Amino acid sequence: MKYQHIEYDCLIFDVDNVLIETSLSFPWVIRTTIQYSWKNFLRAEVDGIPFTWEHFRAMKEYPYFNDDYDIAWILLNMAASKKHPSLANSFPSVDELHRALGNYHGEALEEWIDRVFGIAVSRKRVRKLCAELYYGEDIFMKITGKEPAFVKCKGFWQRERPLLKRHWSELHLPVGIYTGRFYEELQLAMKLLKWEDFPKRLTVTADSGVVKPSSEGLSRICSELGAESPLYFGDAESDRKSLENLGFGNFIAIGDVVKGSPLRFDNLQIALAELGV
Repeated sequence: MKYQHIEYDCLIFDVDNVLIETSLSFPWVIRTTIQYSWKNFLRAEVDGIPFTWEHFRAMKEYPYFNDDYDIAWILLNMAASKKHPSLANSFPSVDELHRALGNYHGEALEEWIDRVFGIAVSRKRVRKLCAELYYGEDIFMKITGKEPAFVKCKGFWQRERPLLKRHWSELHLPVGIYTGRFYEELQLAMKLLKWEDFPKRLTVTADSGVVKPSSEGLSRICSELGAESPLYFGDAESDRKSLENLGFGNFIAIGDVVKGSPLRFDNLQIALAELGV
């Protein structure tokens, strides 16, 4: 198929804020995790809610910060490095965050955090708390066979909603999914989309060992589909960089986080309509 000057033979989708609206799930998981951890892990004072949408957006402007659970962990250690009991006084400003992230270039993340800020809170502990908040008590127990260690609540995933009303088989081109979600998280998204029958072989998730901005996920899907000119729909710099690293195909930016993309649309529905898919 053609769209103006580009040709394409498959569609590959990111999930969060492309196929699924997640503004009330993952950012709230991060915010809640930061507050809970500051009070219960660091035994310090939660005197405000300093995490904002602008902090979340800032992280997404860099190619190596696609993992929302790690965003919570990184921000906690940045705040803890100030050695102040007040969360409000310790939390990094958006400008501070930009200065710090601009000096990270893909090296081992834990080593970098330890060297630059020190590790005051365990990465594993924070990630477990994030998972408990996202899945909720019932699904967490179903997945792990264990009760939550920190919180018992309804899962934040229940705040999500689908952004595409069409079944994947109606898109008239081969379809793949390359996401930073774990497979169990993806299954919840597939349920919301009513895509439960989507072939697992056409998905690449974080538990495969392939994470953005690696192009390996896109390469695997193209190989499965026999495709040579993919369109990759994403909303973050890690998505754009993954396609750039692949070396062929075109990136379709959804939303306004990715700067300077020649192919950008406000949402996926508009993008597909403009592309004639």
